[in-house]
Amino acid sequence: MMVANSESVTSHFGYWPEFADGTVLRFSLEAPGTISLSLRYGDAMTARSGEVDLRFERVTSAELSELREQNVLDALVLTDGSPMMVRLEAAFGLHGSFKCESAAVVDFRRIAP
Repeated sequence: MMVANSESVTSHFGYWPEFADGTVLRFSLEAPGTISLSLRYGDAMTARSGEVDLRFERVTSAELSELREQNVLDALVLTDGSPMMVRLEAAFGLHGSFKCESAAVVDFRRIAP
């Protein structure tokens, strides 16, 4: 898996989700070259939900737009490689892409059904 510390997410859902219909809870540009992204995601088939905090390090070539009060993803697409390509496909609001050297799950919280 190309995302470090992803075991908590994959063990809860049984797979690494694309976060379709995932709500962006928080997006921030932090220390130079760092993006933090918090998402709430629910899988209707398994009735499992959770919130995941992701951190992307050594970010370059960021092209992001349409950050709004409410943002919903159609997909979070991660392409393995060095650098890794990250694409935020929007259902509504925030979308775009960037390259990064690493991605990690910082925290994961299960949400009771």
